[in-house]
Amino acid sequence: MKNSKLIFVSLCFVLFFIESKAQTVSMTEDLILRNDKAYFLVGEFEDKFVLFRDMDNEYRMHTYDKMMLPVDNIEFEFDFKSVDIIDVLPNGKKHFNIFYTAKKKNKFYFNVEKYNIKSELIESKTLYVKDGIYDTPDFELVVSENENKLLFYSVEAKDELKILVVDNDSLSLVKDTYYENLEVDLFYDLAEMLVDNKGDFYAIIEKSTGFSQRKNPYFLICYSGQNDQELDQFKIEFEEKKNYYSKFKIDNLNNRITAGGLFAEKNVVRAKGYYYLSVPIDNKENYTLAYNSFDEEFLKEYLNKKSINKKTGMIDGQVQEIILRRDGGILLIGEKIKRKNRQSPNGNHRTDVLFRADYYFEELFLVSIHPDGSEHWTNIIHKKQFSFDDEAVFSSFYPVKTSSSLNILFNDEIRSQSTVSEFSLKGNGEYKRRAILNTRDLEVKLRIKDSLQIAANTIVVPSQFRNKLKLVKFEF
Repeated sequence: MKNSKLIFVSLCFVLFFIESKAQTVSMTEDLILRNDKAYFLVGEFEDKFVLFRDMDNEYRMHTYDKMMLPVDNIEFEFDFKSVDIIDVLPNGKKHFNIFYTAKKKNKFYFNVEKYNIKSELIESKTLYVKDGIYDTPDFELVVSENENKLLFYSVEAKDELKILVVDNDSLSLVKDTYYENLEVDLFYDLAEMLVDNKGDFYAIIEKSTGFSQRKNPYFLICYSGQNDQELDQFKIEFEEKKNYYSKFKIDNLNNRITAGGLFAEKNVVRAKGYYYLSVPIDNKENYTLAYNSFDEEFLKEYLNKKSINKKTGMIDGQVQEIILRRDGGILLIGEKIKRKNRQSPNGNHRTDVLFRADYYFEELFLVSIHPDGSEHWTNIIHKKQFSFDDEAVFSSFYPVKTSSSLNILFNDEIRSQSTVSEFSLKGNGEYKRRAILNTRDLEVKLRIKDSLQIAANTIVVPSQFRNKLKLVKFEF
C-alpha cells in the first residue's frame, strides 16, 4: 500500500469503462468542487478505494469498488469547530489515519484519529498541545520509505525547528523535540528533510545554491536518532564545484543517505554535469562524492542544437526524481522546466496589473549511476508540454514502477482533448513510447504527477475539469 496523495485544489451514477492500450481504464462519477480546500487519494482497503475531501469545515469520505462505482459517501465530524487536515494515510490494509491540527480554548492541538473503511472511529490521540492560538507550528510532513515513520516538522524561526516523529502503525510519539539557536538560517539554507525507517531524521542544509557565488560551498547534514535529543552535524565539502540542483533520499536497504544533482562551475546559470553522493549512515566519513561532466552529444540532444561550444551547459534543468537501485546506485530523472511571467493590464487603469505565467515542461533527462559514482548510461526523452495560469498542475510526469520496467506516464498536451502516453524504460536505458488513452469526449484533464500507485500494475489519477473532480484508474 502506497502512502496517500494530498492534492490542493487550485483550480445519478455514471460509470466510464474504457478498453484502451492501458488494458482497462475506469472512472468515477463527477464530484463538484465547491468549497474544497484539498482532497486526498488515500488508497485501497478491502477492495474499496478511498477518497477523502476537506471542504472548508465539511469533511467527506467517498469509497468506490474495483470498477470505480460509488459505494459510500460519509460525512465526518470532529470535536472541534474547524480542523486543518495535514494528511490522511493508510494504516495497514483495513484502517487509515487522519492527522490534523485544531484550536480550542486558547490551546493548539495536534491530533490523529484512526478509522476503518466503515468510518468507525477506532482510536483517537492528542500527540502535541501548545498553550495559545498564535505563533503555532505549521507542520509539514515527510513519510519514511516503509510508510511507518512520519516526520512532522515546523520551522519556527530562522534558527528554530520543531520536530515530531510518529509511528504510523501504533500512533505513538517516537520523538518530540524543539531545537533552537541553530547556527544556520533555516529559511534560506534548509534544502530537504528526511526520515528513515527507524525514525531517525535528517535535515539537509545547503550552503550552495545554483546562483550562489560562495567560494567554499558545502552540505551540512544535521541528524538525530529517535533516542537522541542533541542534533549532530556532518559536513560535506562541495570541492571546486557549485551545486545547481539536488535531491536527497534515504536508501534504507543499503543504510545510506543518497543524493543526485547537477553541478555548475564558473557560470552558475548553466549546469556542466551531474553528481552522485552516497553517505553511509554508520560511517559518514567514508562517503562517495563523484562528478561526471555532460558529454557533447547529450547536451546537443537536450538543447536541440546541432553544435555547441565549451561554454555550453544545461539550462532550466531540475532533478525531479531519484529512484534507488538495489545495488546502491541511482536513476536520476530530470526535466527541463521554464516559467515565464506575464503582466496583463486589468480594467481602465494601467496600474491595476494581473500577474500571469506560462509554463513549459519539456525534455526529460535520465542518468543511471553505479554505486561508485561512475556513469552507467544516459538518455534524453523528448516531450513538449505548455500551459498557462494553471500552476502547471497538469504538466510533468509520474513514474509507474513495476518489477520489469519503469513506465513514465504524462499528458501529451495540456488540454482536455489530448492523449495520455507513456515511456516504457528498460534497465539498460532503452525505451518505447506508446499512447495509452485518448481523452477526447471524456471530459477529463488529468493531474498526472499527483497519481497514486496502488498495485504493481494499477494507478489512480485525479482529473479536474470545469470544476469537477473524477478519479481515473489505469490497469496495465
